[in-house]
Amino acid sequence: MNLRTLKSQSGFTLAELIIVMVIIAIIAAASIGIYTGMFGSADVTAITGNISKLKASCEQYASMNGGSYTGISAAALQTDGLLPSNSWTTSTDTATPPNTSLVSSYYIGPAVDQGGSFAIGFTPSNASFPWQAALQICNNFENQIYGYAIGTTAPAAGGYTSISPTVPCSGGIKSTTFSSGDSLYLEFE
Repeated sequence: MNLRTLKSQSGFTLAELIIVMVIIAIIAAASIGIYTGMFGSADVTAITGNISKLKASCEQYASMNGGSYTGISAAALQTDGLLPSNSWTTSTDTATPPNTSLVSSYYIGPAVDQGGSFAIGFTPSNASFPWQAALQICNNFENQIYGYAIGTTAPAAGGYTSISPTVPCSGGIKSTTFSSGDSLYLEFE
């Protein structure tokens, strides 16, 4: 075997191998990010769907009561047949869905601020519910709500952050730590 043949069989350099490993790591990280985003968006869609159904029930409640939201609660919706009694469990102002993997309970109550008619809130089952998901849910209803609040109890008068289409929810939710036991409350106009 001559020296020229030996030189042509040298293989990859260390720099080439490092570049290939970096490219593989970037592709793997992007794949994980895409998968996580898809899972999170499915949760947001499910919660948004439930809030939309509860919102329609609240509006039907007002229609049945001469346009008034006075006395609205989860129990009142169930009594009036607007919330299924065979699959949802209710106390006075909270409703527990049949599947609690995403949300442990929904709050339904009257508005406490002047601009609203009723409020719907939810407490995530997952202790590490991301603020990005809360932001997306808030933004999904942005043109329909008077304000939002985050906390462990339903807000009192003046407790909602007022919003409008020109002032998105993002400012307040991004600066709020969404911790275990916190709920996101939306006050509908």
